[in-house]
Amino acid sequence: MATFTKEEYLSRMKKVQKSMSEKGIDVLLITCPANMNYLSGHNAWSFYVHQMLVVTLNDEMPYFIGRYMDAFCGVVKTTWLDEEHVRAYPDYLVHNPVEHPMDYVCDCLKELNLDKKTIAVEMDNYYFTALAYERLKRGLPNAKFVDGNLLVNWVRIIKSEKEIELQKRAGKIVEKAMQAAIDALEPGAR
Repeated sequence: MATFTKEEYLSRMKKVQKSMSEKGIDVLLITCPANMNYLSGHNAWSFYVHQMLVVTLNDEMPYFIGRYMDAFCGVVKTTWLDEEHVRAYPDYLVHNPVEHPMDYVCDCLKELNLDKKTIAVEMDNYYFTALAYERLKRGLPNAKFVDGNLLVNWVRIIKSEKEIELQKRAGKIVEKAMQAAIDALEPGAR
Protein backbone atom coordinates (compact mmCIF):
# COMPACT_ATOMS: atom_id res chain seq x y z
CA MET A 1 0.00 0.00 0.00
CA ALA A 2 1.17 3.51 -0.75
CA THR A 3 2.58 5.61 2.09
CA PHE A 4 0.19 8.51 1.49
CA THR A 5 -3.49 8.88 0.64
CA LYS A 6 -4.83 9.22 -2.88
CA GLU A 7 -5.67 12.85 -2.07
CA GLU A 8 -2.01 13.55 -1.26
CA TYR A 9 -0.88 12.05 -4.57
CA LEU A 10 -3.56 14.00 -6.46
CA SER A 11 -2.33 17.21 -4.83
CA ARG A 12 1.23 16.42 -5.89
CA MET A 13 0.11 15.70 -9.44
CA LYS A 14 -1.68 19.06 -9.63
CA LYS A 15 1.46 20.89 -8.49
CA VAL A 16 3.60 19.09 -11.08
CA GLN A 17 1.02 19.72 -13.81
CA LYS A 18 0.93 23.42 -12.90
CA SER A 19 4.71 23.60 -13.27
CA MET A 20 4.51 21.71 -16.57
CA SER A 21 1.88 24.13 -17.88
CA GLU A 22 3.98 27.15 -16.87
CA LYS A 23 6.94 25.70 -18.80
CA GLY A 24 4.94 24.75 -21.92
CA ILE A 25 5.30 21.01 -21.30
CA ASP A 26 2.47 18.67 -22.36
CA VAL A 27 4.00 15.37 -21.24
CA LEU A 28 6.62 14.61 -18.61
CA LEU A 29 8.50 11.30 -18.68
CA ILE A 30 9.83 10.57 -15.19
CA THR A 31 12.61 8.02 -14.76
CA CYS A 32 14.14 9.15 -11.46
CA PRO A 33 13.01 6.61 -8.81
CA ALA A 34 12.57 9.30 -6.13
CA ASN A 35 10.30 11.30 -8.43
CA MET A 36 8.38 8.19 -9.45
CA ASN A 37 7.86 7.38 -5.78
CA TYR A 38 6.75 10.94 -5.01
CA LEU A 39 3.95 10.81 -7.60
CA SER A 40 2.92 7.15 -7.46
CA GLY A 41 4.15 5.54 -4.25
CA HIS A 42 6.16 3.03 -6.32
CA ASN A 43 9.32 2.45 -4.30
CA ALA A 44 11.65 0.41 -6.46
CA TRP A 45 14.99 1.17 -8.04
CA SER A 46 15.70 -0.72 -11.21
CA PHE A 47 19.24 -0.76 -12.48
CA TYR A 48 18.26 -3.69 -14.68
CA VAL A 49 15.28 -2.53 -16.73
CA HIS A 50 13.72 0.72 -17.89
CA GLN A 51 10.67 2.03 -16.06
CA MET A 52 8.95 5.40 -16.01
CA LEU A 53 5.93 7.46 -15.13
CA VAL A 54 4.16 9.44 -17.83
CA VAL A 55 2.50 12.60 -16.54
CA THR A 56 0.14 14.50 -18.84
CA LEU A 57 -1.48 17.88 -18.30
CA ASN A 58 -5.01 16.47 -18.21
CA ASP A 59 -4.87 13.04 -16.55
CA GLU A 60 -5.17 13.18 -12.77
CA MET A 61 -3.26 9.90 -12.52
CA PRO A 62 0.15 9.20 -14.10
CA TYR A 63 0.82 6.17 -16.28
CA PHE A 64 3.46 3.65 -15.22
CA ILE A 65 5.37 1.88 -17.98
CA GLY A 66 7.72 -0.91 -17.05
CA ARG A 67 8.44 -4.59 -17.13
CA TYR A 68 5.42 -6.87 -16.58
CA MET A 69 6.61 -8.27 -13.25
CA ASP A 70 7.17 -4.76 -11.88
CA ALA A 71 3.94 -3.39 -13.32
CA PHE A 72 1.42 -6.00 -12.29
CA CYS A 73 3.20 -7.72 -9.41
CA GLY A 74 4.39 -4.48 -7.85
CA VAL A 75 2.84 -1.21 -9.00
CA VAL A 76 -0.78 -2.38 -9.19
CA LYS A 77 -0.56 -3.92 -5.72
CA THR A 78 1.42 -1.22 -3.90
CA THR A 79 0.42 2.17 -5.35
CA TRP A 80 -2.66 4.26 -5.92
CA LEU A 81 -2.52 3.68 -9.69
CA ASP A 82 -5.32 1.69 -11.29
CA GLU A 83 -4.70 -1.03 -13.89
CA GLU A 84 -5.77 1.28 -16.73
CA HIS A 85 -2.76 3.48 -15.94
CA VAL A 86 -0.23 0.65 -15.80
CA ARG A 87 1.43 -0.58 -18.99
CA ALA A 88 3.86 -3.47 -19.22
CA TYR A 89 6.32 -4.15 -21.98
CA PRO A 90 7.18 -7.76 -22.85
CA ASP A 91 10.26 -9.44 -21.38
CA TYR A 92 11.85 -9.94 -24.79
CA LEU A 93 12.65 -6.20 -24.80
CA VAL A 94 14.98 -6.58 -21.81
CA HIS A 95 18.58 -6.36 -23.06
CA ASN A 96 17.44 -6.93 -26.63
CA PRO A 97 20.18 -5.84 -29.07
CA VAL A 98 17.64 -4.84 -31.75
CA GLU A 99 14.46 -3.70 -30.01
CA HIS A 100 14.28 -1.46 -26.95
CA PRO A 101 11.73 -0.75 -24.18
CA MET A 102 11.49 2.84 -25.45
CA ASP A 103 9.98 1.45 -28.66
CA TYR A 104 7.11 0.23 -26.47
CA VAL A 105 6.97 3.60 -24.71
CA CYS A 106 6.63 5.27 -28.12
CA ASP A 107 3.74 2.94 -28.99
CA CYS A 108 2.02 3.81 -25.70
CA LEU A 109 2.44 7.54 -26.26
CA LYS A 110 1.01 7.19 -29.78
CA GLU A 111 -1.94 5.21 -28.42
CA LEU A 112 -2.59 8.01 -25.92
CA ASN A 113 -2.30 10.66 -28.69
CA LEU A 114 0.76 12.18 -27.04
CA ASP A 115 3.17 11.66 -29.94
CA LYS A 116 2.90 15.19 -31.33
CA LYS A 117 3.26 17.02 -28.03
CA THR A 118 6.04 18.80 -26.18
CA ILE A 119 7.60 16.01 -24.14
CA ALA A 120 9.98 16.68 -21.27
CA VAL A 121 12.49 14.06 -20.14
CA GLU A 122 14.80 14.05 -17.13
CA MET A 123 17.98 14.58 -19.15
CA ASP A 124 20.41 14.52 -16.22
CA ASN A 125 19.10 11.37 -14.59
CA TYR A 126 21.28 8.29 -14.47
CA TYR A 127 18.23 6.07 -15.13
CA PHE A 128 17.60 7.73 -18.50
CA THR A 129 20.20 6.57 -20.98
CA ALA A 130 21.44 8.17 -24.18
CA LEU A 131 20.07 5.19 -26.12
CA ALA A 132 16.66 5.62 -24.47
CA TYR A 133 16.61 9.26 -25.60
CA GLU A 134 17.64 8.35 -29.15
CA ARG A 135 14.93 5.67 -29.38
CA LEU A 136 12.29 8.14 -28.18
CA LYS A 137 13.38 10.78 -30.70
CA ARG A 138 13.42 8.22 -33.51
CA GLY A 139 10.07 6.70 -32.52
CA LEU A 140 8.30 10.04 -32.00
CA PRO A 141 9.54 12.24 -34.87
CA ASN A 142 6.67 14.73 -34.51
CA ALA A 143 7.24 15.37 -30.81
CA LYS A 144 9.26 18.25 -29.45
CA PHE A 145 11.65 17.10 -26.72
CA VAL A 146 12.75 19.41 -23.91
CA ASP A 147 14.65 18.99 -20.66
CA GLY A 148 12.39 18.40 -17.68
CA ASN A 149 15.21 17.68 -15.27
CA LEU A 150 14.52 18.82 -11.70
CA LEU A 151 10.91 19.83 -12.46
CA VAL A 152 9.51 17.33 -9.94
CA ASN A 153 12.42 17.91 -7.56
CA TRP A 154 11.51 21.60 -7.21
CA VAL A 155 7.89 20.67 -6.49
CA ARG A 156 9.07 18.13 -3.90
CA ILE A 157 11.02 20.77 -1.96
CA ILE A 158 7.85 22.32 -0.52
CA LYS A 159 6.46 19.77 1.92
CA SER A 160 2.77 19.21 2.58
CA GLU A 161 1.33 18.99 6.09
CA LYS A 162 1.14 15.19 5.72
CA GLU A 163 4.82 14.99 4.73
CA ILE A 164 5.87 17.20 7.63
CA GLU A 165 3.81 15.09 10.04
CA LEU A 166 5.46 11.89 8.77
CA GLN A 167 8.93 13.45 9.00
CA LYS A 168 8.29 14.47 12.60
CA ARG A 169 7.17 10.93 13.46
CA ALA A 170 10.26 9.51 11.77
CA GLY A 171 12.43 11.95 13.71
CA LYS A 172 10.96 10.78 17.02
CA ILE A 173 11.66 7.15 16.09
CA VAL A 174 15.28 8.00 15.26
CA GLU A 175 15.61 9.99 18.48
CA LYS A 176 14.42 6.98 20.55
CA ALA A 177 16.72 4.62 18.66
CA MET A 178 19.72 6.89 19.19
CA GLN A 179 18.90 7.26 22.88
CA ALA A 180 18.70 3.47 23.23
CA ALA A 181 22.14 3.21 21.60
CA ILE A 182 23.58 5.89 23.90
CA ASP A 183 22.07 4.19 26.95
CA ALA A 184 23.67 0.88 25.93
CA LEU A 185 27.16 2.37 25.65
CA GLU A 186 29.68 1.31 28.27
CA PRO A 187 33.41 0.70 28.32
CA GLY A 188 34.34 -2.52 26.52
CA ALA A 189 30.85 -3.01 25.00
CA ARG A 190 30.73 -4.41 21.50
